[in-house]
Amino acid sequence: LFEPVLKTGAYFRKAYTVCMGPHLHSDAMAVAALPTAFAAEIADQVRVYDARYSKESFATTTMADAQGHAFGKKDGAGVEAVNEIIPAEATALRECILRQRESTSSVTLILDFGCGDGRYLNELLRISREHGPLRIVATDISLGALEAMFLRATNLGCKPIGSFELNQLWSHQSLMWDTLELLLLLADGTCSVETVETQCRKVLGGEADVVICGWGTLSSIPPMHGVSRQEAFLAAFCRLGKSLMNVLSNKHVNHLVPQRRFNAMRQALADENIPAAAREWLMQRLRMAVLPDTYYYPVGVAGSGREWLFYSGIGEEGERNRLCAAGYSNVQVRICSIINFYDVLTKPRSARLNNAVMALLEQGKHWKAQLLLSRCVGRATMRPLHEFRTAPLFNEHWLRNQVARYLVSIASR
Repeated sequence: LFEPVLKTGAYFRKAYTVCMGPHLHSDAMAVAALPTAFAAEIADQVRVYDARYSKESFATTTMADAQGHAFGKKDGAGVEAVNEIIPAEATALRECILRQRESTSSVTLILDFGCGDGRYLNELLRISREHGPLRIVATDISLGALEAMFLRATNLGCKPIGSFELNQLWSHQSLMWDTLELLLLLADGTCSVETVETQCRKVLGGEADVVICGWGTLSSIPPMHGVSRQEAFLAAFCRLGKSLMNVLSNKHVNHLVPQRRFNAMRQALADENIPAAAREWLMQRLRMAVLPDTYYYPVGVAGSGREWLFYSGIGEEGERNRLCAAGYSNVQVRICSIINFYDVLTKPRSARLNNAVMALLEQGKHWKAQLLLSRCVGRATMRPLHEFRTAPLFNEHWLRNQVARYLVSIASR
């Protein structure tokens, strides 16, 4: 059954044993049940986010130190463990906001969609003090994330109107600074895109100048009943606001191991001759990752609470195409990071290497970037420079797909 994909590793050798052995393993007996309903799957993802944001919120701070303290070095950190903005995001965010400030002298209206615990809040405060007042609607499906953002805002000197009281879906709460108004909005992850758009528009009170779809947000939106919702959300963003900043996972570089695993499972599931027990086993593990380039990745420390979060990836060309299809006409896609966000924010050497290589590549200095990487590897492995590759490493026509772990796109109508 799994012969075409057995070479992908022990995961499928175990699958073969479980599904095709003379007796089913006890863990496989659950395959008699149908896959979990969409609403239950979303609830499970929210549960994981709530728990992990709560773990981080007791040490909420603008310093990256708290991330390692809360989650530990061996944790497969997800978006909730990365609570600061990196330089490429800050640059893109400022460009979007300042471009809109040129055409308005009043308050700039921003929708922070999938705000998490407020990674962008500190930068938004700086922008409001430097360039004029902002009004921000920050929405998320995780109550734990919004509570962590409330605590972060309090630490940053806001004037809360009452205590944290988001107790029902689509309720919102205001926080104030001298130059910034923040409204926290608890969203429903199971409703239609049209309902989300209507509720966001109601709280915005008008057309947003900028929609922020921050790191991991769009990549984390799963399909509903096997149909992708990400394109529909992009079209909604285009109707809700004049411009967009989107940070997305590059499928050609990021999370390659889980991508291969889930691609192999989908390939096996497509076999019409697959036995019913094996089919159910695969469907239970695929869960919502039924479309190409979708998968689950682990967070938490193995053996003590490992959880799985839905994710997806896309390449530079795919991002451009779907933004244009959504209604945007001016689209730019850039390298956001070449190293894991968590490492960039917690390891100074990784951050310096990330920034240096990105700068050289964006300037077209591909040979200098290759030389820098070769020297770093040589120092780490105690190998002389002449032993390394002398042929070109980077393909200028495929550069962003080749090197970027994350991409950042900015688009306007």
